Amino acid sequence: MYTKLAVDRATNTMVITVDHLKIFGGIPATKILKWGPMHLDKMITLPPNQSLLVRGNTMMVKPFGLFPPPRIDGQLADVKVGTNDITISFAGAPVAAPHSNAKNYVYMSGGICQFGKFRMEDTDVLIVDQNQANPFRFSVAHYADMIKKSRIDVRELRSITVSMPDY
Repeated sequence: MYTKLAVDRATNTMVITVDHLKIFGGIPATKILKWGPMHLDKMITLPPNQSLLVRGNTMMVKPFGLFPPPRIDGQLADVKVGTNDITISFAGAPVAAPHSNAKNYVYMSGGICQFGKFRMEDTDVLIVDQNQANPFRFSVAHYADMIKKSRIDVRELRSITVSMPDY
C-alpha cells in the first residue's frame, strides 16, 4: 500500500490516503477500493474506541487513542515519513525538561495521570530508567507490571519520581 500522510488540524487526526494498493502479492486493487465491491473498512479491523476511522480510501487516525492507558493527549502539528519511521510533531509550547541528571526517562506533566488507583491531577511524574547505561525500554502496554518492581519517591506533595527497570 502506498499512501499520503497529512494532519487534519480541525479534527486532530492523522489522515492516511491510500494512493496505490496491491493485494494477494501484487494484484492492483486501488480501483476496487473506489468502486467496490471491496472497501478498505472491510479489510481492516477497526478498534472499538473509534481511534481509527475509514471512509472510502482514507483512514483517519487519532493516534492518542491507539495506545492503552496511561493515555496522553495533545494537538498534532505535522507528520513526516522517514526511511524507517514516521515522525509525528505536536503543536504548542514544549514541556520543560524535568530537573534530573537522568538521560533515559519518560516525563508526564500537566493534565490527569492515573496508575491503577493512584490518580494525580496537574501531573508531575518523572519515570527514570534504573539502568542509565543502556536505552530505556519502557512499555506503555505493560508499565503497570513494572510499577511493583520500581522505587517511588515523592519529591514534593505534587510530584513523584519512579525509578523503573526496563521491560
